[in-house]
Amino acid sequence: MNKLSNKNIELIKKFLIDYYKVNTWEECVDLMKFGQCQKLCRLIYKQFPNLFKNHLLNVVCDYSEQAQQLINDDEDMYGNHFLLVCGSHWYDFARGCNCINEIYVLTHNNNIDKYDIEFSDKEKELIIASVKHKI
Repeated sequence: MNKLSNKNIELIKKFLIDYYKVNTWEECVDLMKFGQCQKLCRLIYKQFPNLFKNHLLNVVCDYSEQAQQLINDDEDMYGNHFLLVCGSHWYDFARGCNCINEIYVLTHNNNIDKYDIEFSDKEKELIIASVKHKI
């Protein structure tokens, strides 16, 4: 499998919407807690093991310039985040866990991209390093 089908993406979103007991994907993302991305990715993998390789991808990323301006914090503007991989495609169903003050740390689109699940080329450019972790 090279890429998740739209049907599989919607199945995963539905699973998470049910898990968080909300009605929409946006509500689901907004309820995710900072730092819980590894736990959430493991949960998704256990529910859909046939869709992903048997590893999580842990990435270290710089925050985008737009996110830095929106967050407006003097702290270091980089961090790590866990993703799931299918073929050569990275999927971020835990983007809500990668937000500070409700701002997605890789945003290039005024925080609207907070609800996307695939990494854009601009987001990938912010990745400093990546390490596979066995599930």
